[in-house]
Amino acid sequence: MADTREKGTLVVDVTGDCDDNLALCNITMELDDEANSGNTCFAPGTNAYFRVYSNVGYSCKATLGTPRIDNRGVGEVITEEYVDFTNWSGSTIYPVHALKSYEWQGRSLGAINYIRDTGSLSADKTKQEGFGVAKISYSTQYDRWVLSSPEEGDVIAYSVGTGVCSDTKASVTIQFRNDCAGVQNNYVTLTFKNNCRSQCYSGWCV
Repeated sequence: MADTREKGTLVVDVTGDCDDNLALCNITMELDDEANSGNTCFAPGTNAYFRVYSNVGYSCKATLGTPRIDNRGVGEVITEEYVDFTNWSGSTIYPVHALKSYEWQGRSLGAINYIRDTGSLSADKTKQEGFGVAKISYSTQYDRWVLSSPEEGDVIAYSVGTGVCSDTKASVTIQFRNDCAGVQNNYVTLTFKNNCRSQCYSGWCV
């Protein structure tokens, strides 16, 4: 009987009362579909690649095996998404390295600003209402990691921020199976992001 599993993603936002000038700690992890040739299940002893999107220093470990850095700062990846703005603020899935373009869907909130290499966006607060939806095109960068497990199991690779961002964590579950036939995506990503701090970090008070 085929082993059928469901793919799931869980994102947890941890936010506080933050000033607009505060930088955000952000780490996001996911399997690297391109490097894995679309595979989501891997035989023990073979390499599985995953991406870490982060604007802070971090360490990476796993519950089985040892993650190794394959390539840092992989060149700009252009992505596009629809972002909801509430109280003139919105956030993207990945850190924004450079904002390429944006288009308001319906009511415009004016110019969109961002803090580089975070997912934090802000609109024009002079507008009477701060709610809207924008189609955002932006570039992002990531580090590529590789992990191999010596035995079968669901291995959790996780990243933990360093310094003032030590409470920022992310993880991705990678399947290692001797028989991947019939196995569907079941990796779960857990992300803690947008953590506000009261110290100064990299030129920003966070």
